[in-house]
Amino acid sequence: MIILQVMFSRGLGGLERAYLDHATMLTARGHAVHCLVSGNAKSRAELERLARERGGLLQVHPVPAQGWARLLLRLRLGRLLRQLQPDAIVAHGAKSVSRFVPLRPKHVPLIAITHNASPRLMGGTHLLALTAEMERLYVSRGFAPARIHRVPNVLPARFIGLPQQAQRPLHQPLTIGVLARLVPKKGIDLFLRGLRLALDQGLQARALVGGDGELRESLQQLRNDLGLEQQVEFLGWVADSRQFYGQIDLLCVPSRDEPFGIVVLEGFAQGTPVIAAAVGGPRELIRDGVNGGLFAAGDPAALTQGLLKYARGEALAPLRLAAYADLPRYLPETVGAQLEDSITAACIDLRG
Repeated sequence: MIILQVMFSRGLGGLERAYLDHATMLTARGHAVHCLVSGNAKSRAELERLARERGGLLQVHPVPAQGWARLLLRLRLGRLLRQLQPDAIVAHGAKSVSRFVPLRPKHVPLIAITHNASPRLMGGTHLLALTAEMERLYVSRGFAPARIHRVPNVLPARFIGLPQQAQRPLHQPLTIGVLARLVPKKGIDLFLRGLRLALDQGLQARALVGGDGELRESLQQLRNDLGLEQQVEFLGWVADSRQFYGQIDLLCVPSRDEPFGIVVLEGFAQGTPVIAAAVGGPRELIRDGVNGGLFAAGDPAALTQGLLKYARGEALAPLRLAAYADLPRYLPETVGAQLEDSITAACIDLRG
């Protein structure tokens, strides 16, 4: 197949990671992938490196991010469609869907990836839902169930094949980690408040917060206001997340909203037990008390109880072993086949 993969986001978060992963998996399966990205996208350099590795199977098409050329974008996109004649358009992000709704040929599916709950994704002819919860949401909005396929995110390549660790020495004191962008929906403020309560109830632990973002200064101030200067360290942007997981004994995902939660899979693969707010992806990835722990979202007191329950050496080993058993369904071979089958089905659907 010839696949036009579209993304106008310029950041480097979960959506952008999935975009790169899809390009990697589809070209590995022999499909020609044309990646349309903003000219100043942070992911562009990695895409171009991947294009060199894949030879002619992957081509990168940067589009202007600003200036007069931006005004001619619709004409350029139309010309690109006529030139490539793709079998399918795969759109990552609501803006990508909106731009191609009026441009796509009738027989070419516009497949929207549900990285979030944006109503604009309804403009796609088909949806790829990351989770069952996201699938139910779009069905409730009136999207045809037969045109929704569930394809999860994939375990990052650097975490594949790591040796299993049924036991590993705990840090002293026990170290809890949070790895996320420092933005409101990630709930770092909830974590700090919940940790304060847990320490007041006798928990002996420290915390490392990896990541950067708009709330860094205010979160550091909240840490200080809660008297956690000695217990909580902000690391800033983490270039090597594998090293981060090696520094912690328990990963906490306190998000108010988390469409998938790739950090949960990373923790599983690294042998780092995970507790998370019961929202979105984590609620499906984690079986409470079996391969991880769940607590009520948006509630520092519930987070506190999760920490008190699982931040103990004897509670961590069983979670670690069960988490390893769930990893195969998120490997590139498995997810790549699901992605390929879903795109093929969408093409057949529109062409009859």
